[in-house]
Amino acid sequence: KNRRTALHICVQMRRLSETEWLLHHGANPLLIDELGDSGLQMIKNTFPNLYAKIAAKFYASKGDYQKVKEACEKNPFAVNWADNWTGVTCLHYAASDGDEEVS
Repeated sequence: KNRRTALHICVQMRRLSETEWLLHHGANPLLIDELGDSGLQMIKNTFPNLYAKIAAKFYASKGDYQKVKEACEKNPFAVNWADNWTGVTCLHYAASDGDEEVS
């Protein structure tokens, strides 16, 4: 059994909209395939803007806005990149705490 998920396959096929859809609908990006690759690692290598967005969302949920800022700084193009369903950007997460230094 190859343990590849729909997320692994969509990322491998460079299907950004399908990858976003799967994540928005609860696909687990931490599942590992037979090669030891998680969906998240594949996203990092294939869709760096999406990876920055995922990282920013994760750190914002933990209240670590400095890490949100770092995620945005590592990929400046991701700052204003919005997903197709919520319209939320990396910058929105950075500003969500009202911290002017971060935003």
